[in-house]
Amino acid sequence: MNNIAAETIGDWAPIALLMAIYTAFFLRYESRIRRRIKEEYEKEMSKIDSDS
Repeated sequence: MNNIAAETIGDWAPIALLMAIYTAFFLRYESRIRRRIKEEYEKEMSKIDSDS
């Protein structure tokens, strides 16, 4: 029984590792994207405010 569990963990380990790496990169990159969107939004809002 232990062999089956060990093999299953062995099969899924690379996938879990890839998911962890992907998640880490996504979380790091997401904050940059949000910051950029916020900056663009604030620029557009300041343009609209100065126009009126």
